[in-house]
Amino acid sequence: MKINKNISHLIPGQFPAFYAEEGENFVLFLQAYYEWLEQPGNYLYKSRSALENFNIDETATEYLQHYKRLYGAPFPANHKIDTRTLIKFATDLYLAVGTSRAIELLFRMVFNEDVDVEYPGERVFKTSDGTWIIPHHIEVSDSEYLIDLIGKQIYSGGGTAMVESLATKVIRGNKLINVLYISNIKGIFKFNEKIYCNDLYVNLASGSRIDGQTYTNLSDAYKVKYTKALTFENAPIIFGSLSTVAITNGGAGYSVGDLLDVYGSGEQAIAKVTSTRNENGKVLFNLADGGFGFTTNAVVTVSGGNGLGATFKVGGITNKRIYRINSDDIENYYNTQMDVTSNGIRININSNDLAMTIGETITATGSTIVLDVDPIDGFIANGQTVSNTDIGVTGLRVVRSEHSYLQLTGNTSQMQLLEELDYDTLSTGVILVNGSGSAAKINTVFPMTTVTGNAVVTDADTSRIYCNSVQGYFVPNTIITGVTSGHTANVVSTIRESNWMFPKVVNDTNMDTPNIGDALTVFDLEVGTITHILAANPGRGYSSGPSVDIVEPYIYDLKIPDPERGGFYGHNASVEATASNANGIVTGVELLGSGFGYNPSETLLLTNNNNITAVTAKAVIDQHGVTPGYWVDNKGFLSDKIYLQDSDYYQSFSYEIVAPRMKSTYEKLVNSVVHPVGFKMFGKFVIKSSVGSDQSNTSLTFSSI
Repeated sequence: MKINKNISHLIPGQFPAFYAEEGENFVLFLQAYYEWLEQPGNYLYKSRSALENFNIDETATEYLQHYKRLYGAPFPANHKIDTRTLIKFATDLYLAVGTSRAIELLFRMVFNEDVDVEYPGERVFKTSDGTWIIPHHIEVSDSEYLIDLIGKQIYSGGGTAMVESLATKVIRGNKLINVLYISNIKGIFKFNEKIYCNDLYVNLASGSRIDGQTYTNLSDAYKVKYTKALTFENAPIIFGSLSTVAITNGGAGYSVGDLLDVYGSGEQAIAKVTSTRNENGKVLFNLADGGFGFTTNAVVTVSGGNGLGATFKVGGITNKRIYRINSDDIENYYNTQMDVTSNGIRININSNDLAMTIGETITATGSTIVLDVDPIDGFIANGQTVSNTDIGVTGLRVVRSEHSYLQLTGNTSQMQLLEELDYDTLSTGVILVNGSGSAAKINTVFPMTTVTGNAVVTDADTSRIYCNSVQGYFVPNTIITGVTSGHTANVVSTIRESNWMFPKVVNDTNMDTPNIGDALTVFDLEVGTITHILAANPGRGYSSGPSVDIVEPYIYDLKIPDPERGGFYGHNASVEATASNANGIVTGVELLGSGFGYNPSETLLLTNNNNITAVTAKAVIDQHGVTPGYWVDNKGFLSDKIYLQDSDYYQSFSYEIVAPRMKSTYEKLVNSVVHPVGFKMFGKFVIKSSVGSDQSNTSLTFSSI
């Protein structure tokens, strides 16, 4: 409520009317007296300002000392903020006593400084005080609703859980796995079950039809639950995760507690050895000499010793070198007859007459000319025609084309024009051009050759002739004549139909290919010296040491002598195998992490980098998976940040003020204002950087805490 401090102007109205004539001076005197009382510091002013003095923002300055004595007695006289602000926030400060916020606010009010409050008790070692988390997950099939399950409760035939997040894993470079991370699990999510969610709804538009019912004028009452909409085809299916493994071979040399990486079609599974045993008749391998010429895929053969199952793999190579390898096996083809009578050739024709008669002999004579050329622009290909109107050559057909080689056929008189070109003419640059603009400069012209072809027709129609007993060659653009029937046809192209194509066919090429390299498989193979062996299976039942043979077939077939060791590269390594009693054969493991993407009943390889032998097992895919656990904090570990309790600094009832001033300058103030009873205070002097700030113009803004 606003109170008017000036009432002197109301004085004349308080007297009867006759005072205006008989007591005018008395009225003026009394009004002047009230005007004096209204002056600041006089009684009327003070009495009518009493309500304002209850507001710290409006109270008279002379009353501030009383507020300070009542609410801010512990504060020093030289505090950095004005008294009105200090008193205004004093109550908030007192209410925060016992918290770090109270200390921070006190330093801002008194010193205009920022401080940090640390609690050494948070770094005191306590047994079993750390938080251990084991994440769980479900591998599921694709569904458009997976993203909507985050934050929702799901259930299957045997379990319920809360979905925390969704991730997509890429396994082995191309296999995608949808992973739902879950918590608050009750029961088990089994392999091949479906997942449902009662908290997820599908809002249907008017006219939607589900289960034979059409919905119109839809409201919230007509929402259809997710489980109803996705009962069959759309509900995500649980693929299951690696739940356990059935050991088929326990390796050797392991100890309880050893960690094993699990290799198979999936990734990231980890197992821990829980039990082992000892057994006779196991093979222990030792690499005596790594030889040279091997890859990690070298063929390893272990034989003899009266046992079964012992083997290993090449673990790595060094001293590497690359060899160019031809992998086609042509040994069985070196005696192949080139033009067998049962096949022969196929002649594609543009028929100028009726089809040839089966069994008759056909003949054709044609001329070709060979040119040595330099390509100028683009590439002139087989079947195209070339011309040079300056010398009168048009429409000569390309029978064969390579980079610097052209074989042409066509009109004999035009080929003779090419044959008659002399050195001086060629030196000026004679160019042949095809229809698409590609060109070649003629360097040398070889003499024109007449080619004659004879064959016996085995089958024919108006577009092709099949022949055997072939002699010579049928040149494209020449005329075939049937000796018996007299029918004629124009040769378009010929294809050899013999049976000597290589077993390894590349792009349908065979020995008709101009470059035989195009018909062969050639690749680079990096080989070296074996550095170590791994994934060794010690087998069982060996009464004596077996023999070991390591071969790299492609290199060994080259028969490159090894001048240092003797023998040949790719077959000169030495591995010693001894049959003896083996310790640490794994009989049981615990899965610490299920990994992702493993298949039911697949063969798994469990290995440890410190052991050359491997454990083999069968995958059991049954339920939801686990991820290796981890500590959320380090409260249960002794380290450079966790300390033993000393009942002084490192205890649950101590705190430390980190400030840019010595403890002695604020200890008494803190103890009298905000220090919580039962705690012990410590101080740390730290100079904080103030680069870029103007300390002479520090402004302070407070808000209620």
